[in-house]
Amino acid sequence: MQTGLYCTMLVIYALYIYSMSSDYENLLETRKYAHKLKYALILVNILAWYLSIKYMGPISRVGATYLIILINCIIIYRSSWIYYLYISSLYFTMMYAFRGFFAGLYAVINDVTIIGTLTRSSHYYLFNIMGILVAFLFIRVLRRTFGNRNNMTILFKNKHQMKYLVVYQVLIISYLMFINDGRSLEITFKWFSYLYLFTSAVSIALLYLSLKNVIQMSAQAENERVSTQIMSGLQTKLEFYRSYEEKNEALKKFKHDYIKMIRTVRHLLDTQEYERLEKYLEDMGGALHLSSPEIVQYSNNTLLEAILHDNAERAQSFDIDFNALVSIPDNFALSDMDIVRIFANLIDNAIRACSMYDGERILRITGRKVDSWFRIEVTNTYDGKVAYNESRLKTTKKESEHGYGIVIVEEVVESLGGMMNINPHFQENKFQTAIMIPIVKPNKKLSGTES
Repeated sequence: MQTGLYCTMLVIYALYIYSMSSDYENLLETRKYAHKLKYALILVNILAWYLSIKYMGPISRVGATYLIILINCIIIYRSSWIYYLYISSLYFTMMYAFRGFFAGLYAVINDVTIIGTLTRSSHYYLFNIMGILVAFLFIRVLRRTFGNRNNMTILFKNKHQMKYLVVYQVLIISYLMFINDGRSLEITFKWFSYLYLFTSAVSIALLYLSLKNVIQMSAQAENERVSTQIMSGLQTKLEFYRSYEEKNEALKKFKHDYIKMIRTVRHLLDTQEYERLEKYLEDMGGALHLSSPEIVQYSNNTLLEAILHDNAERAQSFDIDFNALVSIPDNFALSDMDIVRIFANLIDNAIRACSMYDGERILRITGRKVDSWFRIEVTNTYDGKVAYNESRLKTTKKESEHGYGIVIVEEVVESLGGMMNINPHFQENKFQTAIMIPIVKPNKKLSGTES
């Protein structure tokens, strides 16, 4: 029986290390020969642990085990030491902590000492098997709960948090090994069994909490970085649209003055006052043309008008049939930044989706008062592919800062007491976003709306 437990322990240990060499392939670069060596490493790991158990004492065996795991990381992955130490420390600590937990629990329940428990070969093999299996399952649970690929990618990019996590892991290992060394001192007091059990349980809990907190902090830091970058981009857009708005207003004034000038010229021609006409044309400097560009009005809000005109030109470059008509109610308090955050993000997403569609590209934007609500609708054709991530639409853009646009729109709408509905029509290849925002009382100060 002991031989069977012994062989099972060695195989499970090798497979545990093999799983470690596969868990981070999507996060770290693997070496060219890694896939060829994986199966060979199983045999090497079995041999290495066999030799450490046969020829080493408890303390030196612990160091050898950690070294074996670390060497496996170095052989498989092409990365920096901070990642090698993180992975090896995680798998090593989990394996030994769970083994210690089961051994300590057995000693406490049966009222025996730890040294008496782990010096029996059958118990030693069995607790190692249990510890490795539960450690493997526990790491799977960790990755499913808060260590998904997106979170781990963010964590691995944050080297400051990675260094903190590795230092914390080393401290946990040091604490765990300090108590574990009590076996070599042949401490036979029963209280040591309780301490051994407590230390193992605390090590598992501390490692879990540290990993959870670091991942959450890294995700929060990444969200803040991306939000700052997006807000900076929106501020730049706002400044651009205000400049565009001023030019648009200047063009309207120019058209108004131009019509007056044409009427004056026509009057001078009708009255045959050619000398005055010549002088008048000289004063004009010959700068006027005989025709005026047609100005399409999309909105009664000058800032939104600038946004829509700018995106109409973008849509035209992608052969998108663009049409918009947005009338913001006079008594609706919507700030300039909110206008940019809502419409710039919605239109940007719609144009991008349209540009990837091979069929007829159509983009329609409407905004009007419906009872006591301001309703916005953005409808565009798209390729019919929609991805979801945690009940939210998942971006098709590769850059990390993208995909937050729809989240920003949701936050703005919710802050205004409104609601947003996203409705993809798969059969018609149309994607519709509808927003309803309650109209505030008329005595509120308006921002960014023409009177």
